[in-house]
Amino acid sequence: MLRKVYTEVLTACRSRIEWTMRKRVQRENFDYQIVDHCNLRCAHCDHLSPALAKRCVDVDDFYSDLCELAKHAHARHLQILGGEPLLHPDILSILDVARRSRIADRLVLATNGLLLRKQGPEFWERVDVVRLSRYPGVDIRMRDRDLRDLCERNEVELWSIPQPDFYPAFASNPIGDAATVQSVFDECTMAHSCHTIHNRQLHRCSRAPFVNERLKLLGLPEIDVSKDALDLRAPDIDARTVRDLLKCSDPLEACKYCLGCSAAKTGHRMIPNGAYLEHLKEPDPTSDLRTSVARRGFRKALRALS
Repeated sequence: MLRKVYTEVLTACRSRIEWTMRKRVQRENFDYQIVDHCNLRCAHCDHLSPALAKRCVDVDDFYSDLCELAKHAHARHLQILGGEPLLHPDILSILDVARRSRIADRLVLATNGLLLRKQGPEFWERVDVVRLSRYPGVDIRMRDRDLRDLCERNEVELWSIPQPDFYPAFASNPIGDAATVQSVFDECTMAHSCHTIHNRQLHRCSRAPFVNERLKLLGLPEIDVSKDALDLRAPDIDARTVRDLLKCSDPLEACKYCLGCSAAKTGHRMIPNGAYLEHLKEPDPTSDLRTSVARRGFRKALRALS
């Protein structure tokens, strides 16, 4: 009798979990930027880390945001990033509450690697994947073989990704042609997959939270990006509003100042301390953007005909 009751309860619980999972929005990734600052000064950082003040997300706010989103959405991966996320003084608690929130199946820590050698066993037992960006000339003071062995011993997957170049991220002047903005948005991988939580808001794209920051640095008027994101503390947020935001086929307001993946790549380089504002004032490649978009559209049409 007890076994029958136990089986019925277990079946009901499983059915409830499966129903909840079907109801929630399912995505491959969610990103959460837990710090704004970084220990590198990459010229084309699309999170503007070289220019931003030190900021570390509060652990309770982080957990609250994830729990609220987890009511309505679920991802295969939660990517914890920055800036450089290992600069967060309470990274272990961040990883603990991220796991507890059940927002994602796996936790990914995205890092430039400079602080990996300082992480103890407590870090390695909490993370599922380390996503290592390998920048030219940056020595993480760990041999590749030693890092791979460390990951294997702790059953942590290592994604080691060379980053010899960057896409220039932002335009200083708005892209006035609506068709070009739409094409940039359609071709942009970030706008459709890099869904980011920043300052307690869910953004469709990882660059969107920083467009106004860049405009402020340049002394230019800010734009209204309120429709580009959802406030995770809003009382009316539900699975439908999350789905509508993430699956919207219209460009973001921020797309008018973003080059997406459409500008020609440029080689990675570091900016000297104090020189970032001058770098922001360098001419941006918007003059070549329409040509780049047109060429890619032409190649795409040729592939469709072949």
